[in-house]
Amino acid sequence: MPTSGRRSTSASNGPRGRWRTRSRRTDAATNRPETSGWWRRAPPGPAPTKARRSRCSSAPPPRGKPSRSSSGRVTARPSRTCRSTLADPPLTAGRGSTAVPRCVGVIAAPTLSLVRRFGLLLLLTVALHAAAFTVELFNPDEAFVGTQARVVLDGGSVYDDTADRKAPALPYLYAAAFAVVGDDSLVGPRLLAMLALALTAFLVFLEGRARWGERAGWVAGLLCVFAATAYLPGDGQAASFELFMLPATVGAVVLARHGRWASAGAAVGLSVLVKQTGGVTLLPVASRAWRARQPRPFVLAALGFAAPVVLAAVLIGPGEYTRWNVLGTGGFAAPPPFGEAVQLLGEQVGLWIGLNAPLVLLLALAWRDRRHRSGAPPTESSGDNDLWIWLVGGIVAVALGWRFYGHYFLQLVPPVSLLAAGALARRSTRVRIGALLATGATATGCALGALFAHPADIIRPELTDGAARAIRAHSGADDRVLVWGLAPELYWEADRLPATRFVTTLSFLAGVQPSRDEPRAEPARANRKNWDDFLADFDAHQPRLVLDTAPAALKDAELAPMSKYSSLAIRIVGDYCFVREVRGMHLYERHTRPDADAVGYLARPDTPIAPPCGQTVGRGRSTP
Repeated sequence: MPTSGRRSTSASNGPRGRWRTRSRRTDAATNRPETSGWWRRAPPGPAPTKARRSRCSSAPPPRGKPSRSSSGRVTARPSRTCRSTLADPPLTAGRGSTAVPRCVGVIAAPTLSLVRRFGLLLLLTVALHAAAFTVELFNPDEAFVGTQARVVLDGGSVYDDTADRKAPALPYLYAAAFAVVGDDSLVGPRLLAMLALALTAFLVFLEGRARWGERAGWVAGLLCVFAATAYLPGDGQAASFELFMLPATVGAVVLARHGRWASAGAAVGLSVLVKQTGGVTLLPVASRAWRARQPRPFVLAALGFAAPVVLAAVLIGPGEYTRWNVLGTGGFAAPPPFGEAVQLLGEQVGLWIGLNAPLVLLLALAWRDRRHRSGAPPTESSGDNDLWIWLVGGIVAVALGWRFYGHYFLQLVPPVSLLAAGALARRSTRVRIGALLATGATATGCALGALFAHPADIIRPELTDGAARAIRAHSGADDRVLVWGLAPELYWEADRLPATRFVTTLSFLAGVQPSRDEPRAEPARANRKNWDDFLADFDAHQPRLVLDTAPAALKDAELAPMSKYSSLAIRIVGDYCFVREVRGMHLYERHTRPDADAVGYLARPDTPIAPPCGQTVGRGRSTP
C-alpha cells in the first residue's frame, strides 16, 4: 500500500520494486531501514549473515526475479552490473557531511563478532611480544616510569613527589598495573601495553573497513600489529609512551569520521595526557571538520580537547602542570648541531625504512593512486586526505626533540597502515597476501630476536647489577636512596625509592642532555627551581645511601661529578661516609652520628668526597 514519502512496489518486483525514502536507505532483503553505526543487525534467518555491498557510488537497483529464503522471506538478487566486494555498510556520515549513494546488492557471508575480531588481534599481539615475560628491562624508560609508579603506589603524586618533563598519565597507568599483578616485574605494564596495541589495531581495522571494506580492514589491523613490532627490542617490545597514546589518537580519527566532534577532541586531549605529541592528531580531526563548512565542529572539537587537559591541570595544579609539560622541556628539546641532527635522522630513518620496506613501497603506491585519482570526483571511500595529513603530523611529532628514538616512529604506524591497506584494496589478492607475509616475517624475526638479544647499549648490566646488589645489602626495604647520574634502572633493580622527586639528576640539575654525540654539562640549563626542589626533598627525608656514578663514567655522569656542586657536596661530606667502591662507583652511607670534623675533609680529585666510614678525620686534613 502506498504510504506518504515512499514509492510503492510494483507487482512484478521489477527494477524499481524496492522501498525508497528521502532521508533513510532501506535494506533490500527486509524492506526495513538500515541500522547506522559501526555494525548492522543481520536480517532474521537461520544464521547471521553479512552484506556484500557494492563499491560503486551509484547504480541501478538489483535486476532479476526475487528469491524466497527457507524462512519464506523474499530477498532480492544482487545486481550483475555492480562489482561487489565484501564490506560492511559504510559508517553513517556525520552532521555536515554528505552521504554517498551506493549499490544495494546483498550476498550472505559469514562474519565474526567484534569481540572475536579484537580477540584475534590481541592473541597475535601477545604472541609477537612473548619476550615481555622473560626480559627484565628493554630500555631505561621502563625503569624510569616503573620507579615513578612505585612512588605513586607509596602515596606520592606525579610532579610533587616524582617529576619528569613528560605528561602525567603513564606513571598512573603503570601503578594501576602494579596494583593488580604486583611491582616485582614489568609484566603488568607490558600486558597493559599489549592491550593498548591490540585496541589500536582494532580501531585501525574499523577505520579501514569503513573506508575500503572488510578485507581491507583486516589488512590494516594486521599491518598495524606487524609494523609496531618490527623494530629493535628496546623500541618495539617496551611498554613505551607511544603505545599507550595510540588508542586515543586512532579513536579520535574514527570519532571524527562519525561526526562526533566533541568526543574526537576529548580523545586527542587524553592522548596529550600520555604524551604531548599526541596533540598533532588535531590536524586530521580538523581536516574532517573542514568538510562541514561551518564553525560548529571546530568549536566542539576544541571544547572536547580542552576538557581533559584542563581537568588534569586543575587536579595537579596549573603551575606545576605548565612547568613540567610545557616550560620544562626546553633543554631536552633543544636542537643539537646540524651535522649531528642529520646523522641521527639518517640512522633512525634508514633503520625504520629497512625494517618496514614493504610498508614504504605501499606508501609510494598509495601516493601514486592518489595522484591518479586527483581528477576524479571524491567519494567517501576514496578520500584519504585526512590520512596523509595525519602522517605528516606524525612526522613532525617524531622530529620534535631532535632525538629520533625508534619508539617515536610508533606514531606513524596507524596512518601508514591505513594508507597501505587502501593501496592493497586496489590490488589483487596475491599482492595483499604477499605484503602481509613480508611484513609478518619481519615482525616475527624481530620478536624472536627480542627473546635472545642483549639489553640496549644504554643499559649496562655489568655495572648496574653489582651496584643494585650493594644498595640492597646496605639499606632496608623502607630506606630511600639517591643515585647521582642517569641510571633509573638502579632504583628499579635495587627496589628502592628515590629520596628526591628527580629519578635522574644529570639533565635536571647539571644540564647534561642524554643521547648527544658530544654531551656536556651546561649549568645555565640547570633550572634554579629544580635545585631548590632537590635540596628541599633531600633535607626532608635524607637518603640512607648515596651512589655517585660519575667515577665509573656511567652514561656521561663524569661530566658532572658531585664535587662540582657545593650545596650537595657539603651535605655529603658532613652527613655521610664512604662505604665502598662498586664497579667504579662510590657508595656513601649516612652517619648514625654526624662527624663534625668531617666537614673539613678535603678530598683529592680521584678519591671519594666523604671520608671512609669508621675513620676520624681532623679538620682541614685529607686522608691518604
